[in-house]
Amino acid sequence: MVTGVVSGLSCLMVVITGGFITATAVKKGLQQVPVEVPIPLHDSQLL
Repeated sequence: MVTGVVSGLSCLMVVITGGFITATAVKKGLQQVPVEVPIPLHDSQLL
């Protein structure tokens, strides 16, 4: 019983940690996009 509970909690922790890592990566990606996107837009407007 106890080993099942421990393994279940460890799996839950892995899922939560993975979710936080994914959310952090998404936030970083969204923060980088507005900085990188205007550069090609300005280039295309100049052309």
